[in-house]
Formats: sequence, C-alpha cells, structure tokens
Amino acid sequence: YPTLYAMSIFVGVQQSSYDYLRLYATSRQHLNLKPSVPLFIGCSVCAATLSQTVVYPLDVLRRRMQIKQQQVLPKHSESVIHHRTWLALQNIIHQNGYRS
Repeated sequence: YPTLYAMSIFVGVQQSSYDYLRLYATSRQHLNLKPSVPLFIGCSVCAATLSQTVVYPLDVLRRRMQIKQQQVLPKHSESVIHHRTWLALQNIIHQNGYRS
C-alpha cells in the first residue's frame, strides 16, 4: 500500500499543478499566452518537477522503512507501522540531517 499512496499523491499534485499552470498561463487576467504545444509541455515539466519534489521525501522514507523491516522485524499491525513511520522520519532526520 505505501507505493499506492505515494503514486496517488504524485498524480494528484501533478494534475492539480498542471491545471493551475495551464489556466494561469492562458488566462486573460494573468499571462494571456496563446495555447500551444510548447506551452503545455512546459506546464507539464513544471508540474512533474513540483510533484516529484513533494513525493520524493515520502518515497525515501518508504524505501528505508521497507529495507529496515525486511532486515529486522516480521509483519506488524497497522498501529505499530503508523507509529514506526513517525519514528523512522525522526531517525532519518536525526542521523542524516534534514536534507537527506
């Protein structure tokens, strides 16, 4: 399920930001640009970059938790996994710093 959650967040942020950028660029009140293929590709690139920036830290956390869980612990209940998510985030920031 963690991969499904990450993908749903990625797609949601990407689609929302693409729609916002496209409407902002073509709106008469804002940039008033003529709709074109390069404009839409540019909006897509910006939306994908923003979405990846939002989702990447969550993806790193998910991967580290999966590796740690495979190395140490058997299957846990939902409440333990949820509690471990917060602890995993705290440990990553403590050991590797905020930028890791």
